[in-house]
Amino acid sequence: MLYSSEKNEITMVLSGDAMITRPLSVFDEPQFLSLSYVFKKADVAFTNLEMLMHDYGISPGIPGGVFAASDPKNLNELEWFGVNMVALANNHSWDYSEGGILNHLANLKKTNLIYSGIGKNLSEARSPGYLDTKAGRVALISLTTTFPEAGRAVHQRPDAIGRPGVNPLGYEQIHKLPLTKIKELKNIFEKMGYKENKKGLKKNQIDFLTKTFETSKDYGIDIRTNKSDEAEIITWIKEAKAMSDYVLVSIHCHEDPSGGYSSNGQREQTPEFLRNFSKKILDNGADVVAGHGPHVLRGMEIYKNKPIFYSLGNFIFQNDTIKWHPHPTYENFGLDHYATPSDFYNARYEGDTKGFPAMKYYWESVVAECVLTPKGVKKINLFPIELGYKLPRPQRGRPVIAREENKQRIINKLADLSSDFGTEIQYSERGVGEVILK
Repeated sequence: MLYSSEKNEITMVLSGDAMITRPLSVFDEPQFLSLSYVFKKADVAFTNLEMLMHDYGISPGIPGGVFAASDPKNLNELEWFGVNMVALANNHSWDYSEGGILNHLANLKKTNLIYSGIGKNLSEARSPGYLDTKAGRVALISLTTTFPEAGRAVHQRPDAIGRPGVNPLGYEQIHKLPLTKIKELKNIFEKMGYKENKKGLKKNQIDFLTKTFETSKDYGIDIRTNKSDEAEIITWIKEAKAMSDYVLVSIHCHEDPSGGYSSNGQREQTPEFLRNFSKKILDNGADVVAGHGPHVLRGMEIYKNKPIFYSLGNFIFQNDTIKWHPHPTYENFGLDHYATPSDFYNARYEGDTKGFPAMKYYWESVVAECVLTPKGVKKINLFPIELGYKLPRPQRGRPVIAREENKQRIINKLADLSSDFGTEIQYSERGVGEVILK
């Protein structure tokens, strides 16, 4: 054996959304340190970094709920915990506009973290990050379906510079209606004095108040991904496969089956377009898909002996101790100029009685440990974790291995969500979930 990588086996640890605002290295609970050990002993330890790391000296852009920023020193805290690979494409990437992205990249370059998903232009945002390990070379491609249009990175041209932004996978919603209802809409459209937009539409489609409607026998919503985005992303996946042993693709997707922004009733449901696209990229060279975005668990699927995690939920969730917020955050809740960050959080969550603090499923998740070979996945262990549901604000958000009384319930929840995809998960005596591979 010339190289360690010739054993053809690598361990990847995958986690969901990381919104980190405080140090991790000061804590020493056994359940916390044992989870850290899972990351530290892996060849690849991945999370979705849903924060911009900068010093707040940047003008705000378009927020996604909150303006997600954190002290760049917390990048060192992720490294201390064992993380070595981070996805950057998500709905918070544009919170501080172009300056936020450029500053974020500058701070990441000072670390040993491998990253992908944003860039100074679209090619850079689409391109992989590469992690060299003793078990092989791993490529990371990070993309998002949830982003403000202004946050889309733009290609460099010979005669014009590109625009910093995210690696996007755009989509359109097609609202399907019977012909009689389409005619009723057209009639309303005309009576209201709107001019029909026919640009880019098929004969059986109309545009009504920026929404596309299409004649159909039944009612429904069809979500179609942007073909140009798809093609470019697949090109880079093929490039990543040619340049590495394994390819990990991270997908940030808030959208539910209707195309909505993860409405409370459907957060745990996986949209069909996400399933289809995940399988397409696995067919084109990807080895693993790690999903996140809705902040809750979604099911997992094994496709051609390759794992797809449609959402790994939250990993670090310190989103309500962000130190500063720009004025629009307060204004949206009717707060005056002298309101403080805690005033905003109290208004947003109505004293922790609604939203994130009030719902348990935001505060329980899993960390997936995958053993991979060139022939596919060999083993998957699922570690149930808790993030401090109902704890005071300063104490919640840090991941620990779940308490004994909660472990099996969390694993069973994921098993139920995964059963629709034909995936079988069993709870073991070791206190972890085990995926039954066929």
